Amino acid sequence: LAVERLDKYGYKPWGTLKQIPGELPEQWYAEIIEDGEGGVIISYLDDLIAGSDFIYRVRLQRVDSAGNLLWGQTGVRVTTTEINHGDQAIVSDGNGGCVVVWPNQLQNYTYDYRANRINNLGERTWGDTGILLENSIYSTPAVIVSASDENYYVRIRNSLYRIKENGHIIRQDSVTLTENIIPDPEGGVVISGRVGNISNRRLVAQRKDSLGNNLWQEPYVQIADSLYLNTRNKMMSNGGLYFFSWSGMKNGIDVIAQFQALRLDGGKLFSDGGISINDDLLLSIAGIIPSES
Repeated sequence: LAVERLDKYGYKPWGTLKQIPGELPEQWYAEIIEDGEGGVIISYLDDLIAGSDFIYRVRLQRVDSAGNLLWGQTGVRVTTTEINHGDQAIVSDGNGGCVVVWPNQLQNYTYDYRANRINNLGERTWGDTGILLENSIYSTPAVIVSASDENYYVRIRNSLYRIKENGHIIRQDSVTLTENIIPDPEGGVVISGRVGNISNRRLVAQRKDSLGNNLWQEPYVQIADSLYLNTRNKMMSNGGLYFFSWSGMKNGIDVIAQFQALRLDGGKLFSDGGISINDDLLLSIAGIIPSES
């Protein structure tokens, strides 16, 4: 596992790759985020496989803009518990640290989902074992986002947790929309997902405030119907709008990439179901990149 910096001209100011070692032979399943201070934080699985035996440990390393490893030569662990971990999710705390969510793989074939905050010095601030969110028979990857009020939201399958910056779990809500989640400007979140049956999949979204209340029409705002079965739905926010892209039926053509935006009150920006990106070329995946204008 290695990281390299490219400047805006494509040059490599570090000269060579910076290896991100752990304490075990292999490192993989890495995630990288900005640290809020010009550097990056890399989370990864530290791995040992010997025959049918294996060890997985989530570790973290912080690298500054000059390529220096800031959290020791082998990084730091999210927990001191000697137990195998599953895939991690990570978000920056904006102050040189991060919050990580991961599942512990228990001997009874269930998973304890835990979270921990690592500060800018690489210290575990929510305890050596983190905080317990839930136990599950599933190992579905969690999702974590940083709210605008400096708290955090974690989604694990159909559970949405709101967590204070000190690690206190404020609330847990049940949600049915489980594909995308992004923060809103008032401490809440916007979530989106698919509903309906196989013959008419619909893309829908809902905005929740910090108390868990729905702010848009009940049970959700419908963005599109007749989704292509294998489409990947994308969502992002920019300039006070929430943007969505997907692929589905339009004008009798089955796989048309489309685009829509919702205002903060849930109103649609574009009429006629949204904007078609490709009228003649079939596309099953449409991405979104923010613009400055």
